[in-house]
Amino acid sequence: MGFNADEPGRRFGDAAASKIPGRTGVYPLMDWGWHRQQCEDYLLERFGAHWPKSYCTFCCFPVSMGALPAPPGAHTLAPGHRR
Repeated sequence: MGFNADEPGRRFGDAAASKIPGRTGVYPLMDWGWHRQQCEDYLLERFGAHWPKSYCTFCCFPVSMGALPAPPGAHTLAPGHRR
């Protein structure tokens, strides 16, 4: 879902790590003041399932959207996703 309001430092780390000129991150959960529990409550209400927190070491979103080249052999789009 993104960086929640419990993780303000990740916003600055994300901005510092960006190598894409002109890229501006958007952090709606922080802007809304949603903490992890609010996110989990929303997901449980919306989908009826507990959504565990993930710990991605690399964001594949720029690759899947074509902003960065995909590594050789990488699957760049989720099944059923269309550009």
